[in-house]
Amino acid sequence: MIDSNDMRSIIEHLRSELLPVGTILIYSSENVPAGFMPCDGRELSKSRYPELYALIGGTWGESSTSFYLPDLQGQFIRGWDKEGDEDPERMFGSFQDDAFQGHSHNVDSCSENGRHFHYVGYTKSVISEANTFFSNCEYKYICNYDYEYKTGNMNSDKDGNHKHEITIGLPIDSTFQKVRMSTETRPKNIALMFCIKVK
Repeated sequence: MIDSNDMRSIIEHLRSELLPVGTILIYSSENVPAGFMPCDGRELSKSRYPELYALIGGTWGESSTSFYLPDLQGQFIRGWDKEGDEDPERMFGSFQDDAFQGHSHNVDSCSENGRHFHYVGYTKSVISEANTFFSNCEYKYICNYDYEYKTGNMNSDKDGNHKHEITIGLPIDSTFQKVRMSTETRPKNIALMFCIKVK
């Protein structure tokens, strides 16, 4: 027969094997389970939580009498790349700020130096005065100086060398889906509680 004290000892042993001190869970309630604390960066006493301190030490800061839990509020967890192939030069437990991968954009432009013509309208009338004929072009539009009344359209005969300033604007909605803008780069997500086993 196993007495009650032995049974409790066995249960505690199994509990510590299944969920050792330092285990971090994602919990579906704002209220953390017994033996856990929220991962909110709080300060704990070294003497009160010696087993946890022996495990995590001053990874997230410490003083002579206390140490700190990781602060995972609003954070995504990334697997530690110990070998440094994908996320090099990272220390275990270190914070990494958000970022957007460097890239470039192709901008199409004309291959020549901007030569072009302007399509304009004109009105020409003939005015006779003192046996002298001369032309009057309204609005200083382009005219061919023949001696008849004429209206119509024509192209300018001058080169139009010029340049364009191109501004790349904000992203716009596309055939893929609506473009969502915010103060950070993030995937779709759900807010749940990170908690750590302290006892």
